Amino acid sequence: MIALGFTVSEIYACEPDEEALRLIQEFALMVKWWAERGRDFEGGPYEKFRKKHYSEWVERWRGWNRQLIHTSVHVAYERLKLSERPENRPKTVNLNVNFAIIHPRMVRVERGRLRISTVRGAYAYARLIPESRHQERLLEQAEAGVWSVGQVVLTERLAVVPFTASRFDEWVMEALTELIEEPRPR
Repeated sequence: MIALGFTVSEIYACEPDEEALRLIQEFALMVKWWAERGRDFEGGPYEKFRKKHYSEWVERWRGWNRQLIHTSVHVAYERLKLSERPENRPKTVNLNVNFAIIHPRMVRVERGRLRISTVRGAYAYARLIPESRHQERLLEQAEAGVWSVGQVVLTERLAVVPFTASRFDEWVMEALTELIEEPRPR
């Protein structure tokens, strides 16, 4: 049997709280930290690079959600082309990131907001501002468990939120039908 999934992504205006703004700032520092370690990396698989510095990251960002290791290292690894040998990499790379990539295990929708696990026992919140009934319904459906939240990109003003379903069950079919039949604003 083949399992089919489905994803609907939306861009929301958002209002991050202080902890969410701190997360965005820390994420930028994490990416730069990985980039510094990438200078001496001879090239190779992502896993080798991440594993080499994993414990050091955990010590540096003690208590922070470890899913941030994976998202921050991935940004640095891809931007610096660390899979390539040093002589084949770009000479200059812009690593000024004004966003955080939030792993799906860190986030959920709660009362129209993203609730993001940051430091052990603490949460960041970003209020999502729907621009249509369609966006409101997606949030309501996510809170009801119809959709899971995928990997979110969070900025100070916007959030890209993927809503995913791993199966086409009755709930998802009803939710899709409702979204499709809703008249779109012109």
